[in-house]
Amino acid sequence: MMTKTSFRGVYIDGKWEAIDAHDGSFHTENPFSGEQVLEVHPAGVSHVESAVDAAHAAYLKWRALSHQQRAEYLLRLKEALSERKQDLALAITCEMGKLYSEALVEASACVGKIDVTLGEAADRVADVHPAGLEGGFYTYRPHGVMAVIGPYNFPIHLANGHIIAALMMGNTVAFKPSSVTPLVAQIYTECVDKAGFPPGVFNLLPMTRQAGDRLVTHPLVRGILFTGSWAVGLHFKRLTLEDPHKILALEMGGKNAVVVADDAHLDQVVAEVVTGAFLTTGQRCTGTSRVICTPKYMDRLTERLALAAEALKSGDPMADGVFMGPLASRSALRTYRRDVEAADQDADLETLVGFREGEGVCGVGASLHRVVNYRPDHPYLREEVFGPAVTIEGVADLDEAFQRATETDYGLSFSIFSQSEEVFRRAMIEVPSGIVNWNRATNGASGRLPFGGVGKSGNHRPAALFAPEYCSYPVASLSKPFGEYSENPSPGFPQEVWK
Repeated sequence: MMTKTSFRGVYIDGKWEAIDAHDGSFHTENPFSGEQVLEVHPAGVSHVESAVDAAHAAYLKWRALSHQQRAEYLLRLKEALSERKQDLALAITCEMGKLYSEALVEASACVGKIDVTLGEAADRVADVHPAGLEGGFYTYRPHGVMAVIGPYNFPIHLANGHIIAALMMGNTVAFKPSSVTPLVAQIYTECVDKAGFPPGVFNLLPMTRQAGDRLVTHPLVRGILFTGSWAVGLHFKRLTLEDPHKILALEMGGKNAVVVADDAHLDQVVAEVVTGAFLTTGQRCTGTSRVICTPKYMDRLTERLALAAEALKSGDPMADGVFMGPLASRSALRTYRRDVEAADQDADLETLVGFREGEGVCGVGASLHRVVNYRPDHPYLREEVFGPAVTIEGVADLDEAFQRATETDYGLSFSIFSQSEEVFRRAMIEVPSGIVNWNRATNGASGRLPFGGVGKSGNHRPAALFAPEYCSYPVASLSKPFGEYSENPSPGFPQEVWK
């Protein structure tokens, strides 16, 4: 596993700064082995003030650079990230338990994100000169200091998507990583440092929630780019009620359903649902939570999903042949255990595969429950369970299936399994969701498409290809040739001014 490393502190104004141990500390641990990964002395409010001041001071010069000049820094970051892909992947595995093979994909995605952002995403925010509008155009301008607050399930890929878009558009950044994954953020920041960005353009703040709240409410912070739970997103919304000028880009999870029609391909459904529900130990905001099945395949699909849930190997994320590593932390394990054991005792649900501990400190098995008494307000069908848990429910027909799919507070990802393009088009119209997939899993996404949801899943600020749009605002301009004017611009214009 990973060699022992030391916490470097905060990164502010282009310099690392150690934090005194007497201010308190916590340590991260490997959720499989229980070994300590990193002892962290978290940043305080004073560090927030320093970081935001540095980012604000750097903003004027950074935004004044051309797109190409900023792109040169980002391309150097791409090179540094590529050199440290293995280090990033190993840190992800050690801190949150993701399979090393998956972690390598995440680290590689950070590299690829820069090309997509500088290419197709940048095209979306290029200057526009509308045809036939003489002297008129619009351009995109950065907001200022942006706070990026990252999750633990994709600890660097999702934060990186915000960071790259913000920097490309001319904003400066203060980054608060998840307290579960500070080492990943430290390695990422070492890559930023190697790329040689001007001091203050990027700042790292591993810190507590109290200090994080100060970052969100700081008057010089112009935007909060957040990925995490609905509860925390709501908390940030409340903190900024008196700051309507601040941009909030919130990606807050999902309760994602798939609908299986009678003309679906059963083997395809099984493969995609198992991947959608259990990959990354179910710790994906796009993970499949509900399977809604019309009559033809209900019994056979239930049987095969139960067999898969029982057979999936959970174990050492560095080992071959393992499908799921552990959950990310002891806290995540406690929450998952509470939710699944409650479902095991619920009269409205039949336990097909109940809660089971897996290998390692935070290891778990997959779970599956069949809905025997459907209630649209049932908490297990409405609330996100962040782990490898899925329910299956039978319905009479597609009308009932689509109706149930809409009975959720979330709206991030949805999948329909059917031969029929007409059925897919119907799903696109009827199911409120930021992602509507056809014959594939709910999870997985492309950086060349928008990524975001509706309802409790987001606030209409999709990331990925669209990220530069919430990192900027359009500015319109109308002009005339120098010296051109009319002596009679409107009736009643005072001609005395020409005397």
